[in-house]
Order: sequence, then C-alpha cells, then structure tokens
Amino acid sequence: MRFTPLILAGVAAPLAMAAPAPAAGSVSMMAADVPQWTIENMKRVCNAQDTSCVWSFGIQNNRGAGAVPCSFTIQSGAKPASQTDGAGFKCGIFTVSEGYSDQFGKDNAFITLSVANFETRLITYPAYTAKELAGGKVVSPNKSYQPQKF
Repeated sequence: MRFTPLILAGVAAPLAMAAPAPAAGSVSMMAADVPQWTIENMKRVCNAQDTSCVWSFGIQNNRGAGAVPCSFTIQSGAKPASQTDGAGFKCGIFTVSEGYSDQFGKDNAFITLSVANFETRLITYPAYTAKELAGGKVVSPNKSYQPQKF
C-alpha cells in the first residue's frame, strides 16, 4: 500500500513527458480571447421542386449587441438547390458562404457554412446535417462555434 503513490508517480511521469510540444515557430490560429459565436434560429426552407432554398438565421458574436440577421436564397443549378453551394452573402458585418457535402453518403450529407468578419479577421465554420435542415424547421438548440483567426 505504501508503494501506490510511487507506482502512480512512475507511470504518470512518462505520460506527461509524452505530450507533444507545439512545433517551433508555429502560431495558434484559434481566437482564444474571443467569445464563441452563436448561430440562432437556423432555418432553411426549400420549395417543393428543390429549385430554391431560403436560408435565415441570426449571427450572435456574444459581445453585448443583438444578433445580426442573415437571409439569402440559393437557386438550383446543376444540382438541386438544397445541394448547391453559395458564397459571398453579406449579412451586416459578416460574409457568409455555404457548401454541401455527401462524401460519406446521402444519409450522412451535411452543409458547412463559413461566417467571416473581414474587419476583425475572424471566421467560424457552423455545420448542420441535411437531416437537421430538412422540412424547413428551426434547428434546435442554437449552436455555438469558436472563431478562428485568418
């Protein structure tokens, strides 16, 4: 029983030393001193023909002001509107883009947005499954994401 602390110390010491150190000269791109951004009331409504989808949500940077409303429409092209990428939508101080992926199969399709503030040079990447966005319902609960520097 008296050796238990020594055994634990002997096992823990090499594990602590095994943690990788950051590469010399590297810099973290995570904005640790910035609050997470919350995407509020995310909703995508597509028409029955899937030729047009309207996105609407709020972008809350959690710095005391209200959420910035965001709304844009995606029209179908070579693919249905729900699977069509879009870029450069201005939402107040933010620029929003979105991209569809079914790289893991249609049942696991997802959409990743980029929400960028070019003034502060911060960006975050909210993502939603196609199932979460189906049917034009508001995604619940709201989701928060840590911004990164760019």
